[in-house]
Amino acid sequence: MVSFVRRHTLGLIAIVIALGGTAYAANTVRSQDIVDGQVMTQDLANRAVSPAKTTFRMDSRYATQLSTNCYGGPSIWRYCAPVTIPLPPGHWVIKVTSTVQFDPGNSTVTSQFCPSTPGPTCIQSPMWNTFFPRGVTSSTWTDGDIVSNAAPSTVSYGTAARFSGPGLADAYVETVVDVFNEDFEAAP
Repeated sequence: MVSFVRRHTLGLIAIVIALGGTAYAANTVRSQDIVDGQVMTQDLANRAVSPAKTTFRMDSRYATQLSTNCYGGPSIWRYCAPVTIPLPPGHWVIKVTSTVQFDPGNSTVTSQFCPSTPGPTCIQSPMWNTFFPRGVTSSTWTDGDIVSNAAPSTVSYGTAARFSGPGLADAYVETVVDVFNEDFEAAP
């Protein structure tokens, strides 16, 4: 056996290298080997992709304002808690979440509110809400918008609100704006 190994040392080394190299090549996947959209979460190792490497959500900002400052008189629309976000060129999905808290004191106050653009202009139909006496009540509404821009631009969103009567100064209106690239579907 020793004489066989001595006579065939070079051949045995070549076989070991060839088999080892084949195993490495069979387990190596490069970017050009991946079909677009075919890598799933279960295909990735833990911590293989960090948030810094993804571009799904570009920005998230919020603003708050006392709800009493949003009251402009019975049934007068006001633009509250505005958020302004600069956008680079591209196609963007904007998710706007409006939360209205209101304390009507000893009265019952009805209101309408919605995620909106300046004006105010509701992105879609407004939501009705009733705030009952003796306590702060809260309601939330989420809507979306799509923005395509060829040059850098700025977008503004807020909460449009109108109330049938005034409230106490212990509640707020909040607007949260999340910006996603167009390829990402924002969950409501």
